[in-house]
Amino acid sequence: MASNIKPLPIDCWLADMTAAIDRIAELGTSILNTHRLVSDEAAAAADRWHLAERMTDECEALRSMVESVRQIIVSIDECRNLLHEDRTARDDLHQAMNRCADTIDARLPGIEQAFATIRRAALDLLQWTQRSARLDSSTLPSEYRASYARLLAHTPVFKPRMAAFQEDLLVLNQEPQLHPEVQRLISSISRYHAAIDTARRFVQSVVEPPLELVFHETQAFLNDFQSLPPEQMTELATELNDCCQRLLYDPAEFRLRVEYVRTPLAGGLDSSMVVLTLSNDYKVIFTVDEDPVFEQLAITLFRVLPESQYAAAKDELTRVLYEHFSSE
Repeated sequence: MASNIKPLPIDCWLADMTAAIDRIAELGTSILNTHRLVSDEAAAAADRWHLAERMTDECEALRSMVESVRQIIVSIDECRNLLHEDRTARDDLHQAMNRCADTIDARLPGIEQAFATIRRAALDLLQWTQRSARLDSSTLPSEYRASYARLLAHTPVFKPRMAAFQEDLLVLNQEPQLHPEVQRLISSISRYHAAIDTARRFVQSVVEPPLELVFHETQAFLNDFQSLPPEQMTELATELNDCCQRLLYDPAEFRLRVEYVRTPLAGGLDSSMVVLTLSNDYKVIFTVDEDPVFEQLAITLFRVLPESQYAAAKDELTRVLYEHFSSE
């Protein structure tokens, strides 16, 4: 007798995701067109950061990601239904599991690449409205943040059903006769869930940031930054923003991406100096300080320089910043 397991509402989910992406695209364009009028510098910064092109990239990446997720959840739903169908032959179930794992393995790299495009475009747009194109009377940035919430509308339905399916697979994996198809699908779904959970946390941090991320630049950093070619300036700003935003939704990944400069201080204190190595092998030296009173996470940028100049600059900064607290 067939199980009455509820299928995933994929068609409804797809329609809602399409509508959400259309709204995100509309608001992104409105923000860009409205806020670039704040000043000539705002318009120049938007052009320098290629924000118009990146808004297009954001929407294309969202649509690509949704299509890849759709293919994965269709395949997962097939396995769910077969697993709970009493008349399903074990060979048919194992073949469906292999197809599902194949789909996840094929689509997950594209999802991860699309996610990187989406988060960098969204975060840079919002950072631009704060740093270069602030318009206090505009509600568009808040509306843009809220529009991302629609991407999570089906989480209360999908997440428990997917978790239940994963539990069913784990039970199957305890059977005396080991089935490589089951083990492979468990591994693939675990990687898929990890990627989707990170994306959900990112969306939540866009919709309702737990803290306001505030950047402060020292004059030394500005001198370093302004000496770079324009394209490197844009890439640096994007990489740095992307990395530091992870403090709000994926602090474990932030810690993996940076190096902490440990300086022993008196009274058991510890320095908070952090180093990020960029894709062009430049290094950014900064500190991270939380201000719970103002609900801010302050990033103070001290230097950005090539590898050859890093060691001397780090030692000098350590001496200047912590000379009054040194345990020596």
